[in-house]
Amino acid sequence: MTTVSEGSSPLIGTLRAMTQTSLGNADLLPREVVLIRLACLIASDASRASFLYNLAGPAAPALTAQEIESVLVAAAPLVGTARVVTAAERIAEATGFAVSVHDLMAAESTRS
Repeated sequence: MTTVSEGSSPLIGTLRAMTQTSLGNADLLPREVVLIRLACLIASDASRASFLYNLAGPAAPALTAQEIESVLVAAAPLVGTARVVTAAERIAEATGFAVSVHDLMAAESTRS
């Protein structure tokens, strides 16, 4: 496998340009854009890498675990349990936040 420096990857450059254009053209605050993107990623059954890029990438304002969980809660009735549980696991893997169902259930059992 070859190593590509961050500045020379056409894929990363394209993703960065698309992200910056979107942020510049949306009449929303960057945080609002990221929350909308998170909902879209959940709905589209996105990969862990997509969550990582959009939630922890160079253009992403930091979201809290509570904000991420709130988006998962808001999306649940529209996308269903299976998709929300999968998204929660992928988000937890990508960000390290305890938003996975396993982590949340473990936290609940320590409160009881």
